[in-house]
Amino acid sequence: MAAMHYRADQLGSLLRPAELLEARAAYVAGRMTVEHLRDLEDTAILDALEMQRQTGIDIFTDGEYRRGTFRSSFADSVEGMVAAESGRHWSGQSTGGQGDTERVVGGRLRQVRRLTAHESSFLKQRAPGPCKITVPSAGYLGSRAYRRGITEKFYPTVGDLLPDIAAIIRKELQELVAEGVPYIQLDAPGYAAFVDENQRQRMRADGINPDQAFEEFLMADNTSVGGLKREDVTVAIHICRGN
Repeated sequence: MAAMHYRADQLGSLLRPAELLEARAAYVAGRMTVEHLRDLEDTAILDALEMQRQTGIDIFTDGEYRRGTFRSSFADSVEGMVAAESGRHWSGQSTGGQGDTERVVGGRLRQVRRLTAHESSFLKQRAPGPCKITVPSAGYLGSRAYRRGITEKFYPTVGDLLPDIAAIIRKELQELVAEGVPYIQLDAPGYAAFVDENQRQRMRADGINPDQAFEEFLMADNTSVGGLKREDVTVAIHICRGN
């Protein structure tokens, strides 16, 4: 019988240290320079890499410590995103209160910088083994960044928005492959929501055809990974239950 190889890697963000959360808040408030924030991120990432090495992780991640949230790298790198009330209210010590904002599509999208170059360059140099970069899926970004009354002026439907997002994601994946990043996690495509009847009913109530939406999500993800060669990179798709 042929030997089987099992790979262990971290799925999703690592919990951010308290000092890093405080530093990011200070940076957002204008009390800290980006250079100082980057130094603190570097230190936290090196600690996270050592923790992964000691626990026997095979594929190393920076824990997404350079991001405010796992999807914020997209909004940080693309014009056409605007702040809007999140409409979500969270509980817990690390969350904000009523009136929190998030960035949604409020214009035609135009990429102005790489999504993850500042992450991958450091990780490739300092990781004690093969590394992985996480990029949010086009479907997830489209569904979360589309806001009625704001986005529809530029993209009438989510289906109209997805091709522009997928093109940006595809370009980023190609850049990561060219850099020699061996593992990419395409995160949270949300396919599971389309087999959850409660979610499907919610979509219908919002005027969305769930079967059509699934096809649009799938097409966007296929566009995102189109042209990537298997021998160049392993792309893992993290399928999570939609909210």
